[in-house]
This record gives sequence, C-alpha cells and structure tokens, in this order.
Amino acid sequence: MTKKSGCLIGGIISVGVFFFTIAGIALLAIPFFIGMYYGQKDYTDTLLAVKYVDGRYGPAFYGVEVTGQEEGDRVAVYAKININALSDGYYHDCGRIGTAKSWPEARKQFGDIQWDGKGISIGPYRIERKEYENHR
Repeated sequence: MTKKSGCLIGGIISVGVFFFTIAGIALLAIPFFIGMYYGQKDYTDTLLAVKYVDGRYGPAFYGVEVTGQEEGDRVAVYAKININALSDGYYHDCGRIGTAKSWPEARKQFGDIQWDGKGISIGPYRIERKEYENHR
C-alpha cells in the first residue's frame, strides 16, 4: 500500500464516520421532535381554558387549567390549580368538575374562570380559597 492510497482510505473512513454520526443524530432527533409536536398538540387540543389568579402569596400565584377528555359521546371536564403557577410543579387537583355534550358546549360552560378573592368559579363549579390554599 502506498502513502497516497493510505491517505485516500483514511479520508474515506473519516467521511464515513462523519456521515454515520450525522445519521445517528438525525435518527435520535427526528423522533424527539415528532414526540414534542404531538405531545403539545394533544395538550392544546384538550385545553378548554387557562387563567392566572392572585393568591395570598403574590400576584398570579395560581394558574387554573381546565381540560376536556372525550368519553363516548360526551366530554368530561377536569380542572387543576397550579400552585406558584410557573414553578415547582405542585398543584391542587380538582378532578372531574363536569361533563358536556360537545367540545363547543364544554368551552361555553367551563371556559369562563372567575376569581373573586374568596374562591374560583369555573362555570358552574366552585372551589373555595381555603380548599386550594391548604398547601401551606
């Protein structure tokens, strides 16, 4: 083997390793981004309403999330109240708060979140402040 052919083989191997590395990264990245897209889409497709409300520990301390889930021919509606809304991952699970005949009806019935200082109303459902502030 001559010096020239050794350099050629080394160059081919280097190019092969480079493309193999790029292909490996692509094989890992593509499923990741597909999962991110579909996971986010599922969440936003089930989201009915979001609102941040003040608490005794600061402004916008609670984040109210209302979601729906198809159950047969109805939409079951669930709520949770994120505590210290954008950190910690701690929340009060309100559970199932009602049902509706369709997605538009669920948005109409449960899409209005009101806070009056004493509690939170999500359409016809109400939770008093002392119930969701029992985390301290």
